[in-house]
Amino acid sequence: MKKILIISMTRMGDLLQTTPLIAGLKRQYPGCELSLLVNKGFVEICHMIPFIDRLYTFDLDEFIPRLVRPEFSLVDNYYYLRRLVEQLKEQSFDMVLNLTHSRASAVIAHFLDAPDTRGLTLDREGYQIIKHPWMNYFFTAVRNREFNQYNLVDIHCRCGDVNSNGRRLYLEIPPEAERYSQEFLAQRGISDQDFVIGFQPGASQEDKRWPADSFARLADLVMSAPLPTGKGPVKVILFGAPHEKDIGEQIESSAKTNVINAIGKTNLAQLSALLKRCDLLVTNDTGTMHIACAVGTKVVALFMGSVLSFETGPYGEGNLVLEANIPCSPCNHHLECKDPVCKQYIRPEDVLQAIRLMLTFKQQARNQNEEMRDPASFVSPLSSLLSTGAEYIGNIARHQKLRLFYTTFDQNGMLDFIPLIKCRLTKADLFNLAYRQMWPLVLDSPCEMEKLVSWDESGIPSEHRCDELIEARAEKLAQRCQFFYNVKGNGRVMLSVQDDLKALEKLARFSSRGLSGCEELIRLSQENLKPEDIEHAKKLGKRLLKLDEQIRLLGLVHQALRPLTLMFTFGKANLEDAELFPLAVRSSRLYRLLRYESILLHRLIKGCLERLT
Repeated sequence: MKKILIISMTRMGDLLQTTPLIAGLKRQYPGCELSLLVNKGFVEICHMIPFIDRLYTFDLDEFIPRLVRPEFSLVDNYYYLRRLVEQLKEQSFDMVLNLTHSRASAVIAHFLDAPDTRGLTLDREGYQIIKHPWMNYFFTAVRNREFNQYNLVDIHCRCGDVNSNGRRLYLEIPPEAERYSQEFLAQRGISDQDFVIGFQPGASQEDKRWPADSFARLADLVMSAPLPTGKGPVKVILFGAPHEKDIGEQIESSAKTNVINAIGKTNLAQLSALLKRCDLLVTNDTGTMHIACAVGTKVVALFMGSVLSFETGPYGEGNLVLEANIPCSPCNHHLECKDPVCKQYIRPEDVLQAIRLMLTFKQQARNQNEEMRDPASFVSPLSSLLSTGAEYIGNIARHQKLRLFYTTFDQNGMLDFIPLIKCRLTKADLFNLAYRQMWPLVLDSPCEMEKLVSWDESGIPSEHRCDELIEARAEKLAQRCQFFYNVKGNGRVMLSVQDDLKALEKLARFSSRGLSGCEELIRLSQENLKPEDIEHAKKLGKRLLKLDEQIRLLGLVHQALRPLTLMFTFGKANLEDAELFPLAVRSSRLYRLLRYESILLHRLIKGCLERLT
């Protein structure tokens, strides 16, 4: 029986976004025993997550202060961790997936010494390393967010080499919580015929919160404006944690209509049951949003501040996302914004239009009895939905400072955000869409990737074997650009893209030189080294270091190439061997992969531009 441990000790929302991975591992390894290590504060939500066989807890909130408090010595902290590690080692895990990006989790993952460890861990000398291509991608995406369009759920799933076949988050509501929900609603005069909209006005950080006055104004609008609900009167329920009570009170005092305030009056199970009863949730980026997705409630999500919808947006088919379309969005995590205009750009009137659009989409989907799939193929449901909701989309688009997305799934089964407001195609848009076509080819099966390409003696790929694949993907890329973006009159953008295409060619040449240098080192390592060979090897090593610096600088100058150069740099940092031969072999693979990525991205973008002009 295969034994698997998942380490997830960050936020509740991140834990919920792990559930498709958990379900996928259970499908992939029938009969496996799956254990979960979580922060002590998340025990309640874990009891509602299916598929977990064993649950372990670690008080991360207690441990982190111990590291700096003088009354706890290094020895004390060692024994604190040792007790947990010894308990976990008794299970002899075959696979450990560390989805927590902290030093403490890396130490735990390292000492468990599982044959298959993925995510953040330590090498033999105690340095942090990242194992698995998709986790390597995640760490680079954090540093280059402008060019990441993958949801955290899909990155987690890919780390476990599984697909989110269910295309949903998982949560089971206890019967007693369902009963609480029924009693709560009945006591407040809400019947099954009423249309219930939930509001989640709080969030973990101030920059992620839409103003309370805006929520109050929206409550007045939804309860006074005609909505195509197909039900009775609209009722609004406020959700939130106990420490957010002041936000609820502010909304109650500002709203001219009556709202039902449930902030601080539920536990997580009861909150889940109430969210399941809601017909719709309007929310900031919060754990409540992820709970709503898990129980099947559609979401209108408001993204602002430092959060990026592509990373942590609502996971599931048919949700809507509103965010400000301004150059500084999203904010830098490490900066405090003194003028959060992104909150002002999302107006209550626009959210009302998004709610109307959501109701129209739901009605249209019921009539057609089918969902939107593979937007690049232009299936009829997509065109029909966009046509039906054109009035509401147009009302939001007039504001000109908003982006509106519809969530669906692409041909790889990964969450996709379809822009409903046509904007001018930018260089960032073009590269993002090209990367989205490229990364699954490269990261899902790096070894299989090489079968698509034949290599000559110099390490340069013979491209004819992958022509058909690249042409098909370039066609999809061009179709999506034409359908969702304004592509005419973009001469200046296209000109700047040409500079990046030349830089990609240079990156391919750099990687070829690195590959040749590594192959020379491999040859030297297989011979009895003479003093002159050792000196030659040292010179080769210095050349490779200089080459690596040139690759890094190329990524700094051309931001659109930075995902490639960062992946290469992180890959180099993750090399563990000190011996010349294995180190040269692993380095050669990294240069070979970088060259393939450079050529593939170059051909995708060039092929797309040829179809657009």
